[in-house]
Amino acid sequence: MKIVIDGIFFQIADTGIARVWRTLLEKWCDSGFIENIVLIDRGHTAPSLPGVQYYHLPPFNYQEEALFSGKLQDICNQFNADLFISTYYTTPLYTPSVLIIHDMIPEVIGLDLSEFWWREKRYAIVYASQYITVSRNTAKDLLKLCPEVKASQVNIIHNGVDSIFSPASAAEIAAVKYKFAINSPYLLLVGSRLSLNQYKNATILFQAFQTSKDLQKLTLVCVGGEITLESELAALASDINVCLVRPTDLELRCLYSGAIALVYPSLYEGFGLPILEAMACDCPVITCHNSSLPEVGEDAVIYVGGQDVVEMVAALEKVQTPTIRNELIARGEEQAKKFSWWTTATKISQLCLKTIENNKNRPQKQNFTALWQDFRQCQVEELKHRVLLGELEWKNAEANHVIDHLQAHNHNMAGRNAQLEVENKTLIEQIERQNLQIIQLETNNQVLQIELETSSQQIQELSNTKKTIKRLCKKALKKLFAFTGTKIH
Repeated sequence: MKIVIDGIFFQIADTGIARVWRTLLEKWCDSGFIENIVLIDRGHTAPSLPGVQYYHLPPFNYQEEALFSGKLQDICNQFNADLFISTYYTTPLYTPSVLIIHDMIPEVIGLDLSEFWWREKRYAIVYASQYITVSRNTAKDLLKLCPEVKASQVNIIHNGVDSIFSPASAAEIAAVKYKFAINSPYLLLVGSRLSLNQYKNATILFQAFQTSKDLQKLTLVCVGGEITLESELAALASDINVCLVRPTDLELRCLYSGAIALVYPSLYEGFGLPILEAMACDCPVITCHNSSLPEVGEDAVIYVGGQDVVEMVAALEKVQTPTIRNELIARGEEQAKKFSWWTTATKISQLCLKTIENNKNRPQKQNFTALWQDFRQCQVEELKHRVLLGELEWKNAEANHVIDHLQAHNHNMAGRNAQLEVENKTLIEQIERQNLQIIQLETNNQVLQIELETSSQQIQELSNTKKTIKRLCKKALKKLFAFTGTKIH
């Protein structure tokens, strides 16, 4: 017997669903059931456990879900798998599947069900042979929202509480409080604070703090969730000492044990694991009376309305009353004992064996299998067309980019040409002016040449006149000296 488990959720997030699957695998390692399992490990994100047979794959590509059904079927065929289980809504082509439904949150709170994982969730529900829900409420919602699912196919198997969650000693609590700088009594808020459509509803707790000076003396310790406080909550937290921490499970055990109470005001849950962990650590719980939460808490917790701030303030005051607090701790301790991971793991393994046996004696749904393979093949073709369309759009965008570049270049060249034409016209005008100046200079030069020639002639004439006068003077002197008898020296 072989069961292929796709460990895809370990790639997606390290949240409650990952904790559930990690614990189930650990219990199956302890019981020996792990020998029947092949765990698909995507990108080395699955936990490393002794005795597990891993099949390593690269990280999941969200755009190739249809193609991956074929790959999953190849893996199932390689190991001659009798059953397939996905940690988060992947499917093969024809190997029977058991699907664990942790919640129906997207469908109930009105998320966009055309988004990738919610669409794949719907496909996985259609494909599965058997269903496991973690609460009666989740089973009820599944049957209501997915009418093709038969009640006989739905198996309610509650989550358990890990044995690590038990009351911590005073010294352990003090050490963890010191590490996280918690210097006053505190309330605990575990997990996402708002999440999708704000269904986690932490706003009501922050509003309660705002209305009570006594509550503002306390610290609000927020475990997990966003790394920084959401803007909606930060706007309400000016008078609140908020401490954001990301503890290990051992440290979380101490935080539960030392808290005044866990406040879990969610408007919808598929199970509510923090409630169970808190009760196992002798931590009183305040939560809302909706969805699966009363299944987990029963009469061992204080319930409030999800939108009633006054009721929340009253509950926070009530839980600090010693007699009520002690009664909640005692009831919570007994309630937590009803939930065991050993029981959960055993029931799931038994259901897997039963499903495999039933499938051997049951004729295959040939029509459905053929339709399912056709459906996935159509998705493959659609993907190919999407890829081709994407390539064409990319090439078109590149061509448009080149055209835009050429047009811009042409525009720049046209502008440059116009500028050159202006510069050329200016240069021609300058040359014409210079030519006129040259003509004027040549004319002036000619006039000067004529004047120079005239001057030269006049100078020559004056020179000749000077010579004539000099000769005449000599003659006159000779006559004068001859007349007077004076010799010329």
